[in-house]
Amino acid sequence: MFDSRWSYAEIKNTFHWQVCKRLEDDNQQDDCTIIRHFAKTYKATFGKIIRVNGTRYIILYFSTEDKLMKAVTDLINVYRVGLELLIKKENDFIDDTGELKEFNRTVNWRNATTSRSHGLQMEREQYEGTPEYFASSSRRH
Repeated sequence: MFDSRWSYAEIKNTFHWQVCKRLEDDNQQDDCTIIRHFAKTYKATFGKIIRVNGTRYIILYFSTEDKLMKAVTDLINVYRVGLELLIKKENDFIDDTGELKEFNRTVNWRNATTSRSHGLQMEREQYEGTPEYFASSSRRH
């Protein structure tokens, strides 16, 4: 499956084509059997099962985009909408409600409702605990 000499970056770059699917609650098979079945059915390289609030999801990894798209289109042709595989980017995650969300790395450090005076007050409160010798050591005569 893997070349043991591959670095983490090589594995990540090779298998970044991912899909996820919610597993039905009535599927009581063990995880290894489910992974083998899905990997064989959709010709995925490997897969893993994650649990979010008691619901199981399978993530399948593909080595090429062509294999990924073939698996997705074949499943859409066979089943009705709602049972298909969802294409997942590397940074996407499944939230508490079971929705696939995009991970956003931007930090919202500024609140639009915060006024300038409130921000200065918060800054003053943050620095009140600073010992005097730190403040005086920066001034040299």
